[in-house]
Amino acid sequence: MKKTLLLTAALAGFACSASAGVVLSQNRANFESQFAGAYTVETFTSDSHFPISTGVLNSSTNLPGIGITPGLIKAGVTYSTPISTGFFFNIDAGAGFNGGFLDNTYTNALLTVTFDNAVSAFGFDTNQFMRNVDVVLRYDDNSSEAFHGIATSMSFFGFNNDQGHKIKSAVIGSLQNGTFKFALDNFTFGNRGEPAPAIHVPEPSSLLLLVAALSGAALARRRKA
Repeated sequence: MKKTLLLTAALAGFACSASAGVVLSQNRANFESQFAGAYTVETFTSDSHFPISTGVLNSSTNLPGIGITPGLIKAGVTYSTPISTGFFFNIDAGAGFNGGFLDNTYTNALLTVTFDNAVSAFGFDTNQFMRNVDVVLRYDDNSSEAFHGIATSMSFFGFNNDQGHKIKSAVIGSLQNGTFKFALDNFTFGNRGEPAPAIHVPEPSSLLLLVAALSGAALARRRKA
């Protein structure tokens, strides 16, 4: 079901649009502080590994020839993309990123991230080499939302849904030409904290009735004694 357009967080420096329900963040520290417990940050190692010829990267990927063996990538998410004859799905280094980053230069290659278990939030760092940041979030109720932003320097994009749905997958990429079809690092995901339960404060009249009832009960007990 398509939701009404609403931007729920101001992102200075970005031209952004998103549907109702998605909460956007550009501050990584604030984003991470709202997780209820442990969360995962995938750094894609500190070095280059290419090509990822299978088009699939997860904790089970075994490509020893390029230094990717099971367990190198953290569990919980699978990264996949169409591959071309040149196998341009890589973990590269440089381009303004600190250590390895996941990228693809193949024209038709958007990145699909699929979570083992649906999460309430995820985010990633990117920069001007990707520039146009197009993301489609897919929820556990089969609804979806779209987002578009522009990164002119190293930037963080964080997403969570404030309507109770969890994110089961997302498609990330640039729908316009850029140096990279996608280029991202420090992919972060997990479950955010639930709002604190509301504390009910009785109205004055209700409070007086409660006090009177308790006083009466105490008096009755004394009389019986």
